[in-house]
Amino acid sequence: HGNLGSSLLVWTLGRIFWAFRDSRLVRIGARTQSLIEDAWTSYSLGESEKAARELTQALAESKNGLGEDHLNTLASLHSLANLYREGLQFDRAEAHYRQALSLYQRALPEGYLARSHLHRDWAICLEAQKKLEQALHQTDQALELARQEPGERLQEEAELLFRKGRLHFELQQDGPASQHLATAMEMLYSQLGLRSPLVHQALSYLTRVYVRQNRFKESEKHLNSLLTEAADSLNPAHRALAEAALDMG
Repeated sequence: HGNLGSSLLVWTLGRIFWAFRDSRLVRIGARTQSLIEDAWTSYSLGESEKAARELTQALAESKNGLGEDHLNTLASLHSLANLYREGLQFDRAEAHYRQALSLYQRALPEGYLARSHLHRDWAICLEAQKKLEQALHQTDQALELARQEPGERLQEEAELLFRKGRLHFELQQDGPASQHLATAMEMLYSQLGLRSPLVHQALSYLTRVYVRQNRFKESEKHLNSLLTEAADSLNPAHRALAEAALDMG
């Protein structure tokens, strides 16, 4: 009876311990998630320093309470990198992207879309610094991972192809630029229609690269598409895009 009583006591104490631990983890998870959401609210209100404090706190609490590989830790780190990028603190942003990458690689499968988003966001940071070759590499990584995500994500792929084509254009690599921009434009047009600003941007870049390649028939075709849309549109931005494309042509 003594052994049975001791076993029951140990079992009961064990259940209490795990129940307490689980409730504590739930509380930490809810609190860190709330801090992340508060941070982006602060940022949207123009309070960048407050947002950085909230994300730093979320990162510390999540890392210490939930572990390095927890999704809230990854979200805090990734969000902090994006915040530094938006504040033009590129060195700090890249340091956080590197930390996040090692955790993503360890904690998440390749088909997890957040991994693609990390490479995309890092590419945006690099492009802002005119590190175009490095930005192109990160965009390639983002595209490869996005294609591994279960289910069709055509707009995600099309937007990355547009970014890739634009980077090739800036690098004076007109062959791959025209290839990726044409593919992106067709994909975006089929999903968003000609009135989408993103389709207009792809058309504009594609026209510019065709002009640079002396492919005037193709450039004229796309300029006519822009002019037709601009004539029918009440949006001044659409007309401005068409006029800019004409100037570049």
